[in-house]
Amino acid sequence: TKQLVDIESKHGREPRLTTLAQDIVRSVITPGDIVIDATAGNGNDTCFLAGCTGADGKVFAFDVQRLALQRTAKRLSDMQHEQVELLLHDHAKAVNLIPATYHGKVAAVMFNLGYLPGSDQNKTTLPSSTCRAISSLLSILRPGGICTILCYRGHPGGAEETSKVEEQLAALPVTDFLVETYAANKDEKTPLLLSVTKH
Repeated sequence: TKQLVDIESKHGREPRLTTLAQDIVRSVITPGDIVIDATAGNGNDTCFLAGCTGADGKVFAFDVQRLALQRTAKRLSDMQHEQVELLLHDHAKAVNLIPATYHGKVAAVMFNLGYLPGSDQNKTTLPSSTCRAISSLLSILRPGGICTILCYRGHPGGAEETSKVEEQLAALPVTDFLVETYAANKDEKTPLLLSVTKH
């Protein structure tokens, strides 16, 4: 585990793992790339990815909640991003909905697990579908591509989901993938960021 340097401790704030996830992903994306937001939520990562890939790129964004896609669509409309495809589907089925011509060419995949902020907190991502989604989407990453997974351990079921994801990533062959873990502190209820780079 890589312990983050608490660069904002002087201001009384923890480092934002959402920002770190975007910084990690930004390092491998170039305009025109194909990318995936596996959990659209309120659209933060979807809009970020669209900005990175530009008009010639392609962004696939998935969510099981219509409200999430409505919020994401509104943000995209405000930003005039037209290269994004919003899909009302479980991310476990994402790989089947992405054209085969893009398989092996995906530059980045982002997961932001947990529940949709500002909505029913009982509707959360689940370990079984999350792990299936991670496995299938890692298979269509290009060499050098990155998948980030932001896990929230403080809500009911969050710690279990995080544990399952960590077990899954620990079993990946080291010859094919580099897995890195980032935590703001040692509190087991705080978020955890996992980054997977495909060799």
